[in-house]
Amino acid sequence: MNLLSEMTNEEFNLFNPAYCGYLLYSVISEYQNSNKEFPCSLVYLALPMIMTKYIAGNFPRDTRTTFLSWTNNNQDCIADFDTRVADYFEVTQSAIDFLIDFKVIYISESGYISIATSKITRNPSFFKQSDTISSHLSRAKFLGKWLVNYQPATIYSVLGIRP
Repeated sequence: MNLLSEMTNEEFNLFNPAYCGYLLYSVISEYQNSNKEFPCSLVYLALPMIMTKYIAGNFPRDTRTTFLSWTNNNQDCIADFDTRVADYFEVTQSAIDFLIDFKVIYISESGYISIATSKITRNPSFFKQSDTISSHLSRAKFLGKWLVNYQPATIYSVLGIRP
């Protein structure tokens, strides 16, 4: 299934590259606040987790709940997650391309994504316009903090995704 081709105009606006790119930027930025490089392989997991209401709505309140225990206790949320990641591939790739084109991020030869500029506002007023938009941003920041303690292979494994 191609997610973009099946969207209404309103849905497409929600999934536009600038909006999704900012969400990815927020995940990467929070991840890097722990002085670790963000692995490219994790970027494709972010938007499906952040923007799927059923998944993100079941995120814990804080990072004291480990990602591993959350996935173990929320198998219903992540059932068929590999399919969801594939459905979001085009949306995620468009957002990555947008960020690279505007020199917001860069990808190193060793396969890590880094923030290329510090001139991006961390909490734009746009993200206060609705509960949904505000929720997406807070989930993105949470996800960046949450995933930093795990190797990508572990994350892929508990989500049931084969590289």
